[in-house]
Amino acid sequence: MVTDVSSRKEYQVHQLQISFDMIQRVKDSWKEDHKLQEIVDTIRMAQHPCKCYTFDNEVLKLKGKLVVGSVEELKTEILQQFHNSIIGGHSGYELTYRRVRDHVYWKGMQNRSQKVGPTVHIC
Repeated sequence: MVTDVSSRKEYQVHQLQISFDMIQRVKDSWKEDHKLQEIVDTIRMAQHPCKCYTFDNEVLKLKGKLVVGSVEELKTEILQQFHNSIIGGHSGYELTYRRVRDHVYWKGMQNRSQKVGPTVHIC
């Protein structure tokens, strides 16, 4: 669920609420990833999907998953948010990774998640 920018409501991924500010940071992260920016521009200009990518209320998705660009601290924050959420329940690395992977995508996610695991204090 995404609401328009003026209402500044939250975006929901699975049962996790993601703040408007974080969604804005996700959108900003696309600008730092040259390939993602090309995909965003192509979809916006052509008004149609590109390689399984779509826009859902101005949020870029790949096969239905929220797409995050190449901003490392944002990726860490998303992992932490899933881990610390009610649905994450401090479930340990593997379950947290699977929950994130089912709803969010970024290039190199599994490798990044394994490296970050200890720093986000995944149980």
